[in-house]
Amino acid sequence: MNSPFKTYHVRLTTLTPLHIGTGETFDFTQVTIDIQNNLLYAFNLIDLVNNLSPTEREELERIADTPSAEALVKLQKFYCYRILPKIIQISRNCYKIPSELTQAFERTLKLTRERDIYQQFNSIAIRSHFKDTFTGDPLIPGSSLKGALRTGYLEGLYKETSKISPEKVKHIKGLVDQISNEGSYKSLKERAFKELENTLLKNGEEDIKLDPFKNLKVSDLSPKAKVAKEIVFALNLRKQNSSSIGSLSVPIEILPPGSVFEGQIKLVTPHDHDIVSPIKLEELIKFNSSHYKAILREEVALLTHLKKLLGERLRPHKEALDQKKALLLKLGHHSGASAVTIEGLRKILVKTTGGRKIIKDSATTFWVATLNKRDISQAEPFGWVVLEFLDL
Repeated sequence: MNSPFKTYHVRLTTLTPLHIGTGETFDFTQVTIDIQNNLLYAFNLIDLVNNLSPTEREELERIADTPSAEALVKLQKFYCYRILPKIIQISRNCYKIPSELTQAFERTLKLTRERDIYQQFNSIAIRSHFKDTFTGDPLIPGSSLKGALRTGYLEGLYKETSKISPEKVKHIKGLVDQISNEGSYKSLKERAFKELENTLLKNGEEDIKLDPFKNLKVSDLSPKAKVAKEIVFALNLRKQNSSSIGSLSVPIEILPPGSVFEGQIKLVTPHDHDIVSPIKLEELIKFNSSHYKAILREEVALLTHLKKLLGERLRPHKEALDQKKALLLKLGHHSGASAVTIEGLRKILVKTTGGRKIIKDSATTFWVATLNKRDISQAEPFGWVVLEFLDL
């Protein structure tokens, strides 16, 4: 019997740093930093305890009995200055980290006030990338990839006038235009987007069974080979002048450029009779290519060195892109508001320099990955990937 699914084997290659978070951060009881070499080592605490001498175990127990935040400082001093060679020996992962993060860590070890210690550890908390629970290997969740494909597909349908009536366009734009302040932002935005989805995908119905994306199954993507471990700063820049002065920065774990992941995308064939607008692979590639290329052009204009950099990284994929066997996508955390919204219907809540929140048609800031917060000449935007369909 023929399978109801058409299965496509896909390969995803990162072009710029990618971070897909879980809301978790590195546990400072199971990591430490080699200050001399700007390296972070992650380990299992049980493995460490099993490799300690009786004297070292006693010292660790005394630290564990220390009250509150002071224990964290004492623990890290114990790790860094007393048993670092043993930690290196039993570590499960090693990360190259920015020197500024190492310096911030060093300052933390000199603190004595509880409040200062908590604040400093919070400021250097490193956000983790999504991983396999059993192996610890980084993964790209299928839900993230499917979400990115859905946004581009919806924008493509919206721009095709035959897919939506002028009256409905006017109605949805009217809802979007009513978004004028923070109070109306969430409710009206959700209502407008839901009506757009129902119109484009379900012929105006709300029944989830009519959603064609239920027939698109995207697996988690696994690394084809060992992926390098890196930690960078996510830095928020102003679009107007790419200034980083006073910008928010967060240390995060990333998949570096050139990381390769593979998985499967399954599409139901033949399509269910109750699906009004079945997904066609050619349109999925076409619509997403158009959506994300427009965003890429904007980012290349903001970061002048990006054109040459991405040109080199895209060269191995040029043939597949030209033959419509691959497409550009932008996914993950810090991919930006433009990547997850539809051109012509964008309303973005932005914070002014005074802290007031206003509604704009486009974002006023964007996120970049950098090793040096003071020098952004080599900073890169987050989340650019090439997705290639290997069976086409």
